Amino acid sequence: MRTPTALLILIACSVWVLPVVAPASPKWLPIEKSEVLALFVSEFGLGNDDILSMEQWLNQLRIKYADDPKRLARVNEEQSRMKAEQGDEDEIWFVGRRSLPLLVAMIGVGEQVHSLRIGVPVVNLSKEEGERTFRVLSDLFEAIYPDWSDAKNWPTTSLKDSWNRLAAMQRGDDPDKTLVRETRNGITSTTFGVPPDLVIYAVTVRKRCLPTATTGNPYERIVC
Repeated sequence: MRTPTALLILIACSVWVLPVVAPASPKWLPIEKSEVLALFVSEFGLGNDDILSMEQWLNQLRIKYADDPKRLARVNEEQSRMKAEQGDEDEIWFVGRRSLPLLVAMIGVGEQVHSLRIGVPVVNLSKEEGERTFRVLSDLFEAIYPDWSDAKNWPTTSLKDSWNRLAAMQRGDDPDKTLVRETRNGITSTTFGVPPDLVIYAVTVRKRCLPTATTGNPYERIVC
């Protein structure tokens, strides 16, 4: 027969021992569209009118390549690809200006962003452009991962790692081995590229937007 003390302990345990529930994945990145733009304003002198919708960005390309039928055909292919990447409510935006030596694309709703991608043509950057670019990227990743002490170093360390992985690839290797990933608080960053020409940074909270070789060539995807 249990003593009164034992019964009290059992009752207390039944009241206070609660199931452990895993934290829910975030629906949005902890940085808004205007905040991403503000980072580029500080380094590249952009303004609010430099956020372009998908149609505005594509129209710029159509004007640029008006006399080049092959390039125009590729622009139309890009439009079809981007529409396929969008969710029912998603919008795609670009940070656009000729003076910006990067491709910056975001996808989300209103001010909220669930995925972003930045393409950096490293080989084409001047020394000053390179310094500006990696300052912005360091600030961006610190804003995305405020509790991660190495977030500011992610742009450079992951670039080197991804290029080294690509150089070490052997015939028959899984191409996803070249993708460098970091997941914290439900936010996954992926870095990949081709040395010494290009590096791409992709950040998302949506599984469908993770770059993988199994869902198509990661280099051909705009955001998702």
